[in-house]
Amino acid sequence: AGLERVAPGVYRFPLFSEAYCQTLVEYMDEWERRGLPIRRPNTMNAEGMVTNDVGLATLADDLLEAVVAPLARLLYADEPFAASLDHHHTFCVRYAVGGDETLAMHHDAAEVTLNVCLGSGAFAGGHLVFCGRLGDADHRAKAATLVHAAGTAVLHLGRHRHGVARLESGERVNLVLWARSSAFRAAAAFGRVP
Repeated sequence: AGLERVAPGVYRFPLFSEAYCQTLVEYMDEWERRGLPIRRPNTMNAEGMVTNDVGLATLADDLLEAVVAPLARLLYADEPFAASLDHHHTFCVRYAVGGDETLAMHHDAAEVTLNVCLGSGAFAGGHLVFCGRLGDADHRAKAATLVHAAGTAVLHLGRHRHGVARLESGERVNLVLWARSSAFRAAAAFGRVP
């Protein structure tokens, strides 16, 4: 099982072993248990943490360099930022019944997003739902629903609208890397994006 196209511009592939996923979840759980400082990931998720702040920046740097950037050059070659992804905002999100159970449709503050399911035991529901890309005529039309599984990664453009269906039981933790391009963002700031 390799790279699978599940919708236009949305790809799924195996990335981590279940054992490695469990190790990452345990590491983040321990950080929370100790009461160490935590910065929440964004304005949409009340649970989770910015992983760069808790000793996982090297993992995210490696993912950007070895996985996200090469795949972006290959899969999104027509995008002006495809060859210039050079930094990231990486965080984990936690979905649990009684906590963050769902996430409304949105687009990311990223050029390319990598979303890796880490699991956290058995869970039901909480599927990823994709629509079209922001700016396209079909940006609100449902394109795909993906069942997440531990160790599986999903790659998509940041402007691809997506959300999370309600988690029915259990808990799911995901590692999310928002890949960004300094050159693209600087050009966009001055209205010079092709």
